[in-house]
Amino acid sequence: MPDRQDFLNSMTKAIGSPLGGELVDGLVAPGTVKTRLLEAHPAEMSPDGAQALLSETAERLELRASKLGDELWALHGAEHTFFVDTLNPRFWQLHATAPADKVNRVVREAVATDPRLDTGWLPKPGYTA
Repeated sequence: MPDRQDFLNSMTKAIGSPLGGELVDGLVAPGTVKTRLLEAHPAEMSPDGAQALLSETAERLELRASKLGDELWALHGAEHTFFVDTLNPRFWQLHATAPADKVNRVVREAVATDPRLDTGWLPKPGYTA
């Protein structure tokens, strides 16, 4: 299983690899990397809580979840694989080389079907509440 640094190295290689080529390091499809921030509210703010919520979400989206390493997951679909880093149980990072419309669809569907998930957002510089 790759550790987090190995995974990030594979994603970096995928950016420069020709489209339609072999999987980079047997893991990541070549292409432009997209990253989305998800705010998660698992029942328990722990790795186990994140795993439970991620597993439920994957099943609902008809994706197969497999653990790659500590708090690093692959969600395999028929055409694409999405990678989720749950190191922070509340703020997940979803990484993919799938086309942007596919990544956006998965995020929208995940958020629309579970109130425990939301898209992450960052305020504009200078914003005060």
